[in-house]
Amino acid sequence: MGEADYDAIGGLAGVIAQRACEAVARAGVDLDAILPRVFSRLLTVRLDGEATRRREDLAYWEGDASAQALIRELAGPQARLLVTAGRGETASTADVLQGRVVEVAHEALFNAWPALAQWIERRREALMLRPRLAQDAAGWAAAGRPDGLRPRPEVVLEQRKLLEGAELWGELVRDAPLIAHFMVRDDAAELLDLTQAARAADAAGFAAGVGHHFDCELQKVRKRRKTTKSGAASDR
Repeated sequence: MGEADYDAIGGLAGVIAQRACEAVARAGVDLDAILPRVFSRLLTVRLDGEATRRREDLAYWEGDASAQALIRELAGPQARLLVTAGRGETASTADVLQGRVVEVAHEALFNAWPALAQWIERRREALMLRPRLAQDAAGWAAAGRPDGLRPRPEVVLEQRKLLEGAELWGELVRDAPLIAHFMVRDDAAELLDLTQAARAADAAGFAAGVGHHFDCELQKVRKRRKTTKSGAASDR
């Protein structure tokens, strides 16, 4: 690769970064708050550490005016950093928020936009963990959800801390309740919260009947605690 090629790449990165910053300014949003809400759904990190794009239905951000504003500007004709399309259609910036899907136009955005590159780097390990957990949780569910296939408590604690520090745990609870169930602590209050979240997800069509599994797990914990308390009382 010659010097001119490197200059061209550097120039492209500068253009991308400038367009992104201008889009944020037009959207008038707090980027630190909005960046995770948008891009945690538009990228994943492979096991080799490389960020790669993923598609998301625009309905995901229904009711989130700030996220919609940023998406609209990044997908608009002045930026063209995101592309939108109806399912099965070619990408278009028309009707940005009308029942369509969105994805990053080019993965160069992940490195060229400093704010996004820094966000990815700080959360790379957690973003790499998410698809692996999805695969493990799916295998656990397919096997009938045996306790023996769930991660050890110390592993759960470490992974939960990683996900919470990357602001990804709340998203998993809402959008991937199976993973949340797979990693849930032996805590009745938390199980109750997750049960309610899973029910809401079921009602909204985000999950496939996961709520009742949380109910079963919650009853198991309550029964275990009741048994423990009864045993302690009889010992006295």
